[in-house]
Amino acid sequence: MLDQSQDNFAAIAKKMGGDKRHAAILQSFSAHIKTEITNASFDPSNLKVRNALKKLRKECSRFAIALKALDKILLELPPFENITSKAFSDVEGVAALCDQALEINPPRRGKPKPGMVMCASVICEVWASIHRRLPSHNNLNAQDLCEEYWIACGQSARTPGRWEHHITQARRTKRYKWIGQKIAEGK
Repeated sequence: MLDQSQDNFAAIAKKMGGDKRHAAILQSFSAHIKTEITNASFDPSNLKVRNALKKLRKECSRFAIALKALDKILLELPPFENITSKAFSDVEGVAALCDQALEINPPRRGKPKPGMVMCASVICEVWASIHRRLPSHNNLNAQDLCEEYWIACGQSARTPGRWEHHITQARRTKRYKWIGQKIAEGK
């Protein structure tokens, strides 16, 4: 016999047009949402992370300028000819990683409740696995499913109709790309 939480996930999957496999996927991702919510209390603010990445990126640029100046001086000295080119490629690699991290971690306005974009991402990806397309941000059925899934994951009810923004974020973000990959793999 199914317990109450399994019934909730099965009902959500059925409303989407899914089956037992989709219910199991929804249930397995609920643990990730709970973990994200728990971990949010330990995470530094998004602003601090972005500022640190921007500072590192700026220092990489300064270091690259210094290396170019040094390269002109050391060009004629045999033991130093490869030092600057190796260091320059390493600095470029760090700068690229900073740019990548800044792209994945976009600026945020306000402090969204942790786990909500992930919740919407799970619903969107399961929806896409069933219907072969992501739901639109103004799809009321998808918004209701997000709310039901949020409650099934053990969170308190939200104000109805407040999922449009989170669905939009879920469709845009690259942060939860792994959800769709895991669903496609059948895990």
